[in-house]
Amino acid sequence: MAITVHASQVKDRLRHILLENIANERSGQLIERMLMRNTLSMLAELGVDGPSVYEEDFEQYFLETTRDFYRYVYMYILSGIARRSMV
Repeated sequence: MAITVHASQVKDRLRHILLENIANERSGQLIERMLMRNTLSMLAELGVDGPSVYEEDFEQYFLETTRDFYRYVYMYILSGIARRSMV
């Protein structure tokens, strides 16, 4: 199973779908949370004698998109504060 998940096309597509679902939820859309939870749990469990598939193929991308998202939110909030202080 881990070999299938590590196949380049599969892991890239799965990562894209997971990150897209996370972005959709952050923008207020409904997603299949149970499917996301089960998929992420499966990735975390794969990789018996080393780092999990989650760590190798997903975690860094997730952290980068999370950082970018909160940077955007922070800048949005700051711009609103700056506009109000000019009034």
